[in-house]
Amino acid sequence: MNVEEALKIHDRLASGYSEYARQFEGGTGLAVGCEGIEYRWKADLIRMVVSKILEGGDLAEIEKEAKETALDWVAKHNARRPKDMNWQRWEGSAFSAIESVCRDVHQARESEGI
Repeated sequence: MNVEEALKIHDRLASGYSEYARQFEGGTGLAVGCEGIEYRWKADLIRMVVSKILEGGDLAEIEKEAKETALDWVAKHNARRPKDMNWQRWEGSAFSAIESVCRDVHQARESEGI
């Protein structure tokens, strides 16, 4: 797999996450307990990472920035209803999506000799 293919795969994955998240949204907002929010975060973060890679950014810096963004989003989300167990989300909930894009692009670059 080359870098372009890796980015396309992850872009499609982000689209799938977005579609899945939309299934939980009601007409006026999020479902009880914010079901689906993690999928929206994953979709948005994957798109952010893909975009920055296409801009030529440093992969390690992109991963670091995306994780910091994810932590910020989760902290803000959790702070809105700190006593509601159904609302709270794990800080690292989107890390696997970020790491997956970066890992696949790194491996693709190595296989291409970049």
